[in-house]
Amino acid sequence: MPPTLATMLEASRHRDSRVAAARCRGAARTTLLGVLAFAILLGAAVWILTREPTTPQRTGPSPAPATRDGSTLPEHESTSRFSAPRDDSAAANATDGSGDEGPTRATDETARPSLDVLVFVDEAPADGGDVEILRADPEGIVTVATGAVREGVASFESLDPMRTYRVVVELGYGSRHERRVMLRRAPESIEFRLGTARVFGNARDAHGRAIEGAIVVALLGDGSVVERQPDPSTGGYAIDDLRAGKIRVAFRLGDRTLADREVVLEPGSTRRVDFGATEETSLWTGRVRRRGDVPIASDVNPPARAVVVERVRESAPRTPNRPDVAPTTAIYDSDGRFAIALPPGTYRVLVEAPSCGTPLVLDDSFPVGDSDLEHDLVLPGTLLDARAIGFGDAAGLRTEIEPIVEGDGDRRRRRAAAVRSDGTFGFDAVAPGVWRVWVFGGTEPGNATIDIAPDDTVRRVVVESD
Repeated sequence: MPPTLATMLEASRHRDSRVAAARCRGAARTTLLGVLAFAILLGAAVWILTREPTTPQRTGPSPAPATRDGSTLPEHESTSRFSAPRDDSAAANATDGSGDEGPTRATDETARPSLDVLVFVDEAPADGGDVEILRADPEGIVTVATGAVREGVASFESLDPMRTYRVVVELGYGSRHERRVMLRRAPESIEFRLGTARVFGNARDAHGRAIEGAIVVALLGDGSVVERQPDPSTGGYAIDDLRAGKIRVAFRLGDRTLADREVVLEPGSTRRVDFGATEETSLWTGRVRRRGDVPIASDVNPPARAVVVERVRESAPRTPNRPDVAPTTAIYDSDGRFAIALPPGTYRVLVEAPSCGTPLVLDDSFPVGDSDLEHDLVLPGTLLDARAIGFGDAAGLRTEIEPIVEGDGDRRRRRAAAVRSDGTFGFDAVAPGVWRVWVFGGTEPGNATIDIAPDDTVRRVVVESD
């Protein structure tokens, strides 16, 4: 029979209750899954924050680097030219294969670097010779370490970082070579590539005389340069430990090449290369003296006495900073005598002496011709001969001289002089005017004032302790 209305209503109520129950069970399931997921995430975070870091353990030493012939080198030679360069960043971030990073190097700030000195003679590793590591300290040059060259290498460990060292290699037959190296915190290596060939000879002017200030230069095939100063009396020179090959040997004065030769050297060969300058030179001899024919002897503030000449440009204004060639210097003896060989030209002449303060310019346009000349250099001004009395030990005294300008000293013109053991000291080339002489030492400084006239050649003054 067909369903009645009451029956249809009852069925609808049963269906609605089943749907509501299913919805409640779905919401409960979703809530439970959310709570479980939150608990899992929270547990994982706590584990990550509280776990102990693991340190990978290495098993066994790293293999030693291989040389070109397939053999291996000791560990301390691993930074030499025979092996691959050491990669500190890779070592610092090495892993054990599990994906965990190894510990960062703890020695970055405290590492003491090593140095490998590589020595080659005619392209072969040297076997023999000594290496000395030097360092400049306040007390002077200090030997830090020494070692022997074995199979081309001398190794040094635990050197002070962030320092500059002088590396000296001696091969045992008078050969000495020096280079500088700056050590930081990583291992370093430095190469010396030497040879067994030799060049020698004489480098002189057209008259057969040595030229003051000239040099002999060997220009090697790799672009490096070796300079030698010829003997000042004979002009003889020698350049040892040259590598085989084609080189150019030049005879230079300042920035000019007077002559050059090209030679081919074989290993162990010796070549003689003589030079005679193509440019004529004139010999200038003379004496540095004071006015009144008073010699400038070693009695006032020795040593460091020199005559300096600078060639003046012919086509440019003459200025102290634009000489045509490098300055030529001649040291004069205790009697003031000197000798300089110069090409013809016009020169600026200066005299250096401690008692003069800054170098004195005696002539801005001194001519040198084609023939030898004799010409004395006369210091201007007056010799001030002074003595300190009553200051005690002269070793601790200090002196100054200053001009009196409106009651005060012009500090730009002050200069000092050393005091000899008997308490005497002096100043050369003092200009006319009123000067104050100071002596500092003892309990109180002392001073004396002196008026120097234009025609005074020597003036004497005594400074007593106050």
